[in-house]
Amino acid sequence: MSRAATHCLLIALPALALTACGGRQNSDEPTRERMPSPELEATVDEDGRRIRRFDIDLDGDPDIFKIFVAIDEDGDDITDPYEVERGNYDDLRIVERQLDTNLDGMIDVIRFYTRGEEVEREQVDVDFDGIVDYENLFEEGSLSQRRADFDSDGVLDEVRYYRSGALHRIESDTDDDGDTDVWAYYDNSTLQRVGTDLNGDGVIDEWQRLTEGSTEARPTSERFQAEQDAAATAEEAADPNAALEGRGDGEGDGEGDGEGDGEGEGGEGSAPDGAEVVDAPAPEVETVDEPPVDGEPGAE
Repeated sequence: MSRAATHCLLIALPALALTACGGRQNSDEPTRERMPSPELEATVDEDGRRIRRFDIDLDGDPDIFKIFVAIDEDGDDITDPYEVERGNYDDLRIVERQLDTNLDGMIDVIRFYTRGEEVEREQVDVDFDGIVDYENLFEEGSLSQRRADFDSDGVLDEVRYYRSGALHRIESDTDDDGDTDVWAYYDNSTLQRVGTDLNGDGVIDEWQRLTEGSTEARPTSERFQAEQDAAATAEEAADPNAALEGRGDGEGDGEGDGEGDGEGEGGEGSAPDGAEVVDAPAPEVETVDEPPVDGEPGAE
């Protein structure tokens, strides 16, 4: 062996020795265990949808399901489970996500997506009883409607409409008969006026307008007003003194203005015995026009 080769060997040996003993030098450091992955084994269902499952609390049960459809190069769905299993697709698009938000083993939120992977619908179980309480609808990723069934009887109790993400209108079924009887209108999520169907005919009979913290209620339906006038006329025919009881100075004005009007019963508008009855002008109240109806009462 040449002198140069011997010199190189002597330099290499200490390096090899250090490499061999490296494990012993760090033997006092604790061994780090690799954390288990929350993602469980993916599966493919009979419709060819690929399902990814995630166990967030690592208890062995999935808490999140992500469901994808396989897309070919033309953008069409692939529904053959065998082809999807073998990976013969161009892309995967999420179409549904299921969440167990309180980790009790029951799905609480289900989100449905467009082929562009934008949320278009969401079902929510807010009280964790396994029954959907409300459903959110989205347009171009923005909330447009929220439909609520508070008593879980299968009949919608309230529908909220949104414009550009801000609350615009609430339609409520307060007597649980399946028909809307209260319409509340909002401007940039601030309540402006409320319309009510008092006799269940699907027509708004009374409007309440909110201005600077005050509320003015005025009947606006001609049919409702005609019914009220007819009832008042019949009452006056039976009792001549009825004109002084509960009608006040709003008698016959067609709008129901004045103290104690609208019910035809005693109250603030009645005159005590022996008191002089004085006609007083009706207070000035802003007229509330009924909004146009586009296929449904209360729609704008």
